[in-house]
Amino acid sequence: MEAVILAAGIGSRLAGTTGGMPKCMVRIGGRSILSRALAILDAAGVRRVIIVTGHEREALERHAGMHAGRLVVEFVHNADYHSTNNCVSLWMVRSQPSEDFVLLESDLLFTAGTLASVMRPDAAAVFRLGPWMHGTVATVAEDGRVAKIILSDEARPSGELYKTVNLYALRHRTWLDAVWPALDRMVRRNDIGRIYERAFALAIDADDRGGTARATIEVPVDGDAAEVVDGDALRLEPTALDHAHALLVPA
Repeated sequence: MEAVILAAGIGSRLAGTTGGMPKCMVRIGGRSILSRALAILDAAGVRRVIIVTGHEREALERHAGMHAGRLVVEFVHNADYHSTNNCVSLWMVRSQPSEDFVLLESDLLFTAGTLASVMRPDAAAVFRLGPWMHGTVATVAEDGRVAKIILSDEARPSGELYKTVNLYALRHRTWLDAVWPALDRMVRRNDIGRIYERAFALAIDADDRGGTARATIEVPVDGDAAEVVDGDALRLEPTALDHAHALLVPA
């Protein structure tokens, strides 16, 4: 399995912490978020990582190279990171993945157990929604599949909701047949201010077959938590258990 890491963003919410560097280079618990992610991917048997860069690309590429371990790290640069959202960054990956891959955002803190449990394409790591959470959410059907993804600017339905945590695993076929075509339609419509999960929402809405795979996982911690959590006090032990739910299964 491969991995795709989206790391083009400026990280404006962490501007006081980053010193102008990419937010994945912020040190938490003695090491950067990105170096921790690369080490976990390496230990899990991932051999190739594609990182989409943007802000301070040279610094990020050097940093990734220093912490690559046994990983083959390749870079795709989003020169329009200032004026586009991460749907464009993921769209630019295009034909780069050559097999099933894990997709994550570069500011995500997660454990090895979390990664191991979600590496079952097609899967999405989700967490039962709390009142303090914002952003993209999902509904989960009785059979364990993600039934719908609701973006932050859309009305939330009633019933139990789950927060997406920016960690997915995709089959190569799902990427080629469903997700990338949805991204391509977005870009061609100049709908470039959207997050990439809009493409997942479109793909799920177009596919009503669902899947059955699920796995108990440790809940990952979003790197944006560094905005309100003292890094020295942060611990990576799981605080709760939830599930990785099947995203969609093409015919």
